[in-house]
Amino acid sequence: MKQLQIHFLNTIWSDAILLEKDNHFCLIDTASAFYYPDLKGLLDRRGCKHLDFIILTHFHSDHYGNLARVLGEYGADKLYLKHYDAIDGASSSGTKSDEEYWEGELSHYNEILASAKNNNCELIFVDDLGVDSSTLVFNGVTLELEGLINMLRYMYNEGEFKGQKRFSENFNSMAIFIYHKHHGVLLAADITTSVTEIKELHGLGYIYVNRFYKRHSLNKVELYKSAHHGGSGTNPYEFLKLLSPDYLVITNTARWLDNYTTIPDMLKINPNCQILPTDYFEYTFRIGKEIRCYKRKHKSLFLKLKKN
Repeated sequence: MKQLQIHFLNTIWSDAILLEKDNHFCLIDTASAFYYPDLKGLLDRRGCKHLDFIILTHFHSDHYGNLARVLGEYGADKLYLKHYDAIDGASSSGTKSDEEYWEGELSHYNEILASAKNNNCELIFVDDLGVDSSTLVFNGVTLELEGLINMLRYMYNEGEFKGQKRFSENFNSMAIFIYHKHHGVLLAADITTSVTEIKELHGLGYIYVNRFYKRHSLNKVELYKSAHHGGSGTNPYEFLKLLSPDYLVITNTARWLDNYTTIPDMLKINPNCQILPTDYFEYTFRIGKEIRCYKRKHKSLFLKLKKN
C-alpha cells in the first residue's frame, strides 16, 4: 500500500497513532501501559517489524506508557522527544504533583533513555534545536512539528514564575501537522489553547494552526485528532471553528464526553463532521486523492479492565 495510512488505536484518555506507508512505520505516542496488548496487536497486524522513528509528544504516562517496551520488542531508528526535568506542577491526571510523582516520572524517563541506548535508537531532543517549528520526512511524507520549545524549562528558568513548579507537561506538548495530497491533518496530542494572561503560554494551539495555514494557504484541516482527548477546555468553539474538520477523532469514550461541549460545538460548526470516538473502534485513514476512513470494531481493553 503506497498511500499514507494513519491508524488510531482504540484507547480512552490515551494516544497511540501509527503512520504506515509502503511497509515503513512510525509511532506518535505509545498509549498507557495497560494498552500494550492492543498496541502490539495493531503493530503485528500491520506487519511492523521495526519503526523508522517514534515521536513522544510530551511526558505524560498516557503517551509514553509503552515506549520502553516498544523499543525493546520492535526497535526504532530514532526517538524524538523533549527533556524531562521533573519541574511540572501538575500530574498527568491533573492533580498537584509532588516528590513521589516526580520520582516516579524520572524513573520512567530514565527507563526510556536506557531502552533507547540498549536498542541502538538515536535520541533526538527537539528542545535542543533552538526553534519552535521543524519537519521530519517519513518515507516521502513531510511531518511538520510545532511546539518544540521546552516551555516548562523556560518558565522555570526564565519566566514570570521562575523557580516555581506550576505548569503541566501539556504546555510542552508538540503538535504534528501533515499536508499530503492537498489534505490537511492535525494530530494535536495534548496541546493547549489556553487564553491565560501568561504571554508565553497564551493560545499556543492557535499559533501552531495559523503557522500551518500560512505555510500552505489553507483555511481548514480535514482530519483533526482532538487535543486532550476531546476535553472542551482545550477545544473551545473558536478553535474548532478555526479547524472546521470533516473528521474529528477523539481518543475517549463517547459516554464521558457528555460533560463537554466539544461534540455539539463541532456539529454547530460543521453538521457533516464525522465524530469518531475510539472507545470501541480502531480507525484507519488512507490519504490519497481523497481521504477514506475505515474502522475495526473490538472491545476496549480499558472497559474490560473495568477502568470506568
